[in-house]
Amino acid sequence: MKSTSAFVVGVGLGLLLGTKAGRDKLDQLKGLVSEAWHDPRVQEHVAGAEEKARAYMHEHGATLREHMNQAVHPTD
Repeated sequence: MKSTSAFVVGVGLGLLLGTKAGRDKLDQLKGLVSEAWHDPRVQEHVAGAEEKARAYMHEHGATLREHMNQAVHPTD
């Protein structure tokens, strides 16, 4: 089933990227995504998420580091 799904996705991407209309649609989509990413409202949310991530790492960083070391070096 996985191989069939991968084949169908591959054919779809091939058709999309292999035709002028498909490439034009892809370029249009990239433009829309770029426009949305650079929207100040989106960047406001990105900045808020970054701040929350920093605060979480500041609070729990030592514990996370310890757990990662135990996962990488289980015999230590």
